Amino acid sequence: MLELENLTYREFLESENRDEYLFASKYAKQYTDAIDIYGVGNIYEQPFGFVKDVQFDLETNQLSWDNLINFICQVSKKDIKEIYNESFLRVCQFRMYLINNIQALLDAEKKLLTSEASEDEQQAGLGLFENLGIFIQTDSLAGGDVLKHSEVRALPYSKCLTKLALNKQLKDYQDNMNRIINNKHS
Repeated sequence: MLELENLTYREFLESENRDEYLFASKYAKQYTDAIDIYGVGNIYEQPFGFVKDVQFDLETNQLSWDNLINFICQVSKKDIKEIYNESFLRVCQFRMYLINNIQALLDAEKKLLTSEASEDEQQAGLGLFENLGIFIQTDSLAGGDVLKHSEVRALPYSKCLTKLALNKQLKDYQDNMNRIINNKHS
């Protein structure tokens, strides 16, 4: 019988066969409850850089247990040794909290920041920028000044998202205005 009740994260890491624990962490109700164990609060108020790092790992399926622990240390201000002695259950619950909240942010970004590419944009090679999404957002917020990227990464995500949404709305407005003017003059 698998003993999960008092399992620490360290014991999980040191176990020879993690598959049973991983199965339990994926399907057992108590392990899939999304709980803010570490008091992070509203993810929208976390630093833009932190949110984007987690987002990148989720989008590229790189949210390893090691990366998760590093993220927990960043937001909880706890030492890695403290996290290793936490219960595996608590780590799993926070993992679900983080995943669910970052996924909600991704959904919000898709609604606020994306639009259908025009045929002209596609022909011009808009797809060339797909792999640079997070960098492009950071660079846009920094006004194209790479020396300001660190400052942008420290800003609350909510402010950055609002600014990116404003930039998109202004671009959409300008595109529409240009189309109207071009139609009047043709």
